[in-house]
Amino acid sequence: MLRSILAVCVVVFTATTTHAQSQTSNDQSAWGLGLGNNSCGQYIRAADSERKLKPGGSLSRAYYDIAYFGYLSFMEGYITALNSAGTQFRFVGAKSDDDALMAWLDNYCHAHPLENFLTAVYYLREELIRTGQ
Repeated sequence: MLRSILAVCVVVFTATTTHAQSQTSNDQSAWGLGLGNNSCGQYIRAADSERKLKPGGSLSRAYYDIAYFGYLSFMEGYITALNSAGTQFRFVGAKSDDDALMAWLDNYCHAHPLENFLTAVYYLREELIRTGQ
């Protein structure tokens, strides 16, 4: 089952290798691939689907919508890559969990549905740095 999910994820990520540009408040730009190019509105649609599909009382690390799992993986990969690449802020997100991170993204994306998902994840990481999470 897990192999099937991973295989689908590979297909999803391979099929969505388009570029996304994230504008930050200090006029720096970043290019991203895959799901980062999707809008926050598309992420919200996947998050809503996940909530509808997920049975009550299920484990927080069990996912039922493949697109939602893709967004979660994108967010984790982005934060992990920047933690690994930098010399400062190497433990961003260490004091948080996926549920809290995705709740932050839900709030941000509801307020900014036209922004791309990469921008939302960028600001999530900035917030984690600001709050020492």
